[in-house]
Amino acid sequence: MRRIARRLKQLIRYPLYLSAYLTRDRKANGPVFVVGTGRSGTHMICRCVNKFPQVSDYYGGVESPEMFWSISNATVEQKSLSVFQLGYYAYMMRKVNGLFLDQTHPNLWNIEQLLEAFPKAKFLAIKRNVHSVSYSMKKHGGVSKWAKNHTLYPKPNGFLGVTLQNAKVYQEQLTDLQRDVFRWASHMERIDEVAARFPDNVRVIKYEDVGKSMKSVMVSLADFIGTQPPSDFLVFKEASLHKRDALTDDEMLQIDDALALWGLGIKG
Repeated sequence: MRRIARRLKQLIRYPLYLSAYLTRDRKANGPVFVVGTGRSGTHMICRCVNKFPQVSDYYGGVESPEMFWSISNATVEQKSLSVFQLGYYAYMMRKVNGLFLDQTHPNLWNIEQLLEAFPKAKFLAIKRNVHSVSYSMKKHGGVSKWAKNHTLYPKPNGFLGVTLQNAKVYQEQLTDLQRDVFRWASHMERIDEVAARFPDNVRVIKYEDVGKSMKSVMVSLADFIGTQPPSDFLVFKEASLHKRDALTDDEMLQIDDALALWGLGIKG
């Protein structure tokens, strides 16, 4: 019933989104996208940036209930964003006061298309230690499902970390945990790529740096976005820097082996 209700809502809003897309102002600032791999701290960065003046996270720290899975599924299936999905962002830019903030993290793979539609968009791309991300992935069913269900998706697949060269190893030799590591590695390389290509639009953030100096990182991000820094800052949870301590010895070995395979050039 929930899926049907969501679909009906989308059908009702389609004319609004289409109109917003067709009449969008390409010179307008925003939106601001928080991107990266799942479980890398995108929620935390979104809550931090939501404190900035002139920035609006419409959904209050969670992903868009209307678009997150729609865009995520399109991305892993290697489909371009639809006019309906792009129109959603054009519509939300008008709906909120200030800059619309979005945390659909798979949009890391849609940056070119989003910049074509919104040339002044900003992307905050977060990096995080592989061990912490791997631990969080295995605890989160929504994120780990991509590794478990990898046979359902087209390959090669940058989102999953599958190339022509590593497809056989990915399919036959890796555990789901190691497939998560390949996805992490592919996302980290994608961040480096788009940051180099679009330096005016993409800013890389290291999760661990936020923990060391929340204020200086946020002041830098505010300048990048084009707003004033906040008057107060989110309290960083220091325990989040030590998630790797909860990994077993076997899991640590699996992660290290996967990183070695990726680093040997099998990635393609």
